Amino acid sequence: MRILLEPSDPELSNLGDAAMLRTTFTRLRKFWPNARIDICTNSVTRLNQICPGAHPILTTVRIAPSSPPTDGILRTQLASGVREGIGGLKAWARERSPRLTQTVRQAGRLLFPHPGPRPSVPLRETEDYLAALRAADVLVVQGMGLIADVFAESARGLLNAIEMAHTWGVDVIMLGQGIGPISGELRSHTGAALKLARLIALREWRAGLPLLRSLGIPEDLITLTGDDAIELAYMARGEALGHAIGINVRGAPSIHSCYSGIDDRLVRQIAAVVQAIRRKWRVPVIPVPIARSPANDDAQTIRRMLGDGGTHVTTVEQALAQVVKCRLVITGSYHAAVFALSAGIPAIGLAKSAYYVDKFLGLQHAFGASCDLVHLDDPNWPGKLIAAVEHEWESADELRPKLLDSARRQIEMGHRAYRAVFELVEARRRTLAARAGSTSPGIG
Repeated sequence: MRILLEPSDPELSNLGDAAMLRTTFTRLRKFWPNARIDICTNSVTRLNQICPGAHPILTTVRIAPSSPPTDGILRTQLASGVREGIGGLKAWARERSPRLTQTVRQAGRLLFPHPGPRPSVPLRETEDYLAALRAADVLVVQGMGLIADVFAESARGLLNAIEMAHTWGVDVIMLGQGIGPISGELRSHTGAALKLARLIALREWRAGLPLLRSLGIPEDLITLTGDDAIELAYMARGEALGHAIGINVRGAPSIHSCYSGIDDRLVRQIAAVVQAIRRKWRVPVIPVPIARSPANDDAQTIRRMLGDGGTHVTTVEQALAQVVKCRLVITGSYHAAVFALSAGIPAIGLAKSAYYVDKFLGLQHAFGASCDLVHLDDPNWPGKLIAAVEHEWESADELRPKLLDSARRQIEMGHRAYRAVFELVEARRRTLAARAGSTSPGIG
């Protein structure tokens, strides 16, 4: 059994994505203890820390399509019968010998050579990725919010990979997905590609479920879970609420302004309000950084706001340790809110872009009113933020049991979804192996 896992962040620099990845890896390993799990990354050191025992597949960016998406769909439709045969032969051969397995894989590559991706990374890295994709039994697209207009180029590359995987007889499983907002060509491409998946697990269903339905995705392909990072945060919860206010602000470079919409001017305004909150409540305000890439460095933004050195947070454990010191978390980052809510701590989301409004409303739908939302394009947002802090601070003890109950429910939903993935993949492997065994007695 061989699994190729596509993480949201190949750099593994986002601690929320790292938490999701660790959960996904651990759950897959539980069901397939002897499987080879390949994970796309450009940081072997970080991968070893997050998922010890995984095999790194070096890649820096996803492969862009070399032709319109409809070409891939047409190829898939024309080749579906032969593709099933190749998939069956792979399963049948794997039960017999590595040499025979390699022969079948080579035959599949000859029958289904991809027309040639346009590499935007060094050729060796692109070839490593394609070889891992061809060799895989399952492509797991792991928890992400990538399929959205703000990441359109990367989303198209991911959708192209899904099409290639399906053409080559590789099962496609999508876990912990947050999808949208999407429009135009990306919307049609998404609808066509996602129909090729065997299962799509949504981490939020307020907007994601209606979107998939509008794209014509069959209901039996969709299941609902919470974010895969919820379990780690729930396990790290304290025995009681902390006494600090956690702060995270997700700034965005001007070229990515549609991502968070929070520019330097708005960061300064948020800083002034946070300082006023600190003086009024006379409580410590501590940093909860999540992203630490050059493009989005939460720690640097928070240092500018708080006027001190902040805290050195580089691992999931350190981020969770910061969160559980809090009674309340104010955040412009989705996963800082996930960590807080899952540990029984109210969160207030700061959102300006449609992308982040969708994210926080999805959390509000899953966790209830304990996830408040302040729209930063509202002229009176400072007053509304202060009012939200007062309400959540006073209500935190009452809200904690409800938040923890919600976290437990979502963890259970996640475990059920992974069990369904295991049963789905294993049933198809048995079917294909039996089919290949009955139709290919002369091979070997």
